Formats: sequence, C-alpha cells, structure tokens
Amino acid sequence: LAEKFDSNYIDKFIWIDTNNFFKKSEWAHTFSILFKLHNSGFETIIIPNDTRNWRSEYIVNHTGAKNIIMDKNDSFFSRNGSDTSVQYSHNGTNRNPLNSIFQFYRNKSFTEKLIRSSISIQKPFFEIERGDKLSDITDTEYIVVFPGASHIKKMWAAENFGILCKMIRDVKDINILICGSDSDKASAKKILKISGVKNIEDKTRDGSLLELIEIISKAKLLITNDTCALHIGAALNTNTICITNGYHFGRFHPYPEDMLGYIKTIYPDKNLIINGNFELLAKKFHLSSELDINLISPEEVFHSVSEFLQTDKQKEQLLNRAIE
Repeated sequence: LAEKFDSNYIDKFIWIDTNNFFKKSEWAHTFSILFKLHNSGFETIIIPNDTRNWRSEYIVNHTGAKNIIMDKNDSFFSRNGSDTSVQYSHNGTNRNPLNSIFQFYRNKSFTEKLIRSSISIQKPFFEIERGDKLSDITDTEYIVVFPGASHIKKMWAAENFGILCKMIRDVKDINILICGSDSDKASAKKILKISGVKNIEDKTRDGSLLELIEIISKAKLLITNDTCALHIGAALNTNTICITNGYHFGRFHPYPEDMLGYIKTIYPDKNLIINGNFELLAKKFHLSSELDINLISPEEVFHSVSEFLQTDKQKEQLLNRAIE
C-alpha cells in the first residue's frame, strides 16, 4: 500500500518483517537489517505510533540516529492509563468525544505538531487513479464479507456469516464475495456450506492488498470484523458494517459521525453506545474485551444490511420476510 500510494513522498523503503526479525534462528537476517539501518547514516527518527513496544524500541536503539522525534506525552492507551489530559486540535470537530482519542485524529495531531502547521485532511482516503485495474473482479453488483481478524475473540463465527449470507440472498439477488487471506479459507468454506446458495465466491488468498482495495471500492456493501477491511472501506467511502466485540473501542471504532456517515458498528451490548461514557469505555476496552462477539445475531446484522441496501418500504418487506 505504501509503495503504491506514498512513493511520491518516500525516497526509499526498508521493510522489516518483525516475525522473522526477532527469531533467534534468523540471526543472520536480523544482523543484515541492523547493519543496513546503521550504515544508512540516519540523523533523525520519527516515531508516529503513540503506543510503542520493545520491538520498535530495539530497532530504534540500533540505528545510530541521535535525534528521535516522538510524542512525549504518555499515550491515552498506555497500560497505566495515566494520560487523560492531552488535548488535540481537530479544526472545530471537538463536539464528538471520540475526537480526542480516535487514532486518525491522534495521527493528525502528531503530524501537525511535527510540521508546525495545520492539516486540512478530514478523513482517511486512497487516491485511486482512473483506469487502475488491480483485480479480476467484474462489474456485477456484489457485497463483500470479510470473516478474518487478528484474534479469535474479534472474529464473528463463520456460521453466523453463512446464515447472514443466506438471509441476504433469500431477499435480494446479489453476488457475495468472501475476502481475506489464506488463513481465512476455512471460514470461507463454512460460509459457503452453511449459506447453501449460488453466486457466493471464495476470494480468500494471500494476494495483493491493492486487489482488496479495488474489490472493496466497487462493493455495494462491506460486512467485516474489526480489521484492516474496516479502514479500507472508510478510506474508500464504501458502505460498511463493522461487527466487533468492543476491543479498541474509541481508538479504531466507532468512526466519528462527523467524519463519516456510512459506517455502522455493531456491538454485543447495544447499551455500549447508547448509555456509555466514551472515554470510560475507551479506557476499559483499549487492551482487551471479554464481550462475546457471537452474542450479535445474524438477524441484527441483517437489519443493518437492509438499511444500506433498500428504501424504507423495501426495508419493511425485507425484515418481514426475514422474520418469516
């Protein structure tokens, strides 16, 4: 993604696969990367991530750079939870309590302080050039479902996705694409089996993220767990339903309403948003969540699907048919 969309601003990329970098068996690879970093003669290191870990600290300490620029304030999301007073400027968007902790705004604030100038960008985005053909998808109308996530607790059961796909296809003739990496193939297989309907295609593979961007950009709707697909959908203005157990509440979801109006976030506890204190919830769920994501029913998600796909009269008909 960076090489495609940021190459106009970056002179050289040095990629570090941290999975292999810190394996004792890969010591030769680790040494070669450290040697390359140290001998590049970097004078300054910029650390935009406000939650640091020992891996990044280790790499930074071996670069030889003397000037390190980072946010000196403890993160709102630090383990001790001590920082609740950091203020950020959002060009008049402070009416939403999420604006002080949502990651996009935190990144923006850091960069504004770094360059000592305000930034007019209001939301994540990708600039896709006309004529870009990044995947083999057709122009047929379709919905994307993304069953994968970084942790099992963040993954809505494949069985639920399968039931949901059947409910959708029972009331609307539309293609469904299952996207994800090779690790999501087992989930895709379950979805295909449980849905039992045609025109559902398994597109899970360890392919290019650029392909995924094009697929999501042309989708009628994206239904995803809290994972990369959510933020790709946000950057592409794609109608999106995010299913989450609340982990990383406030930091990566729900998207602030003054930023976007086409992302619906569904939680196991409906009162989480209605009656909750956003800062308190962000503190509670910033490191983990014990809420069971599978307490969210396919019927509840289908209700949101109908809101995106249909007019009011059609929505009522869809819901009645789904209940029957």
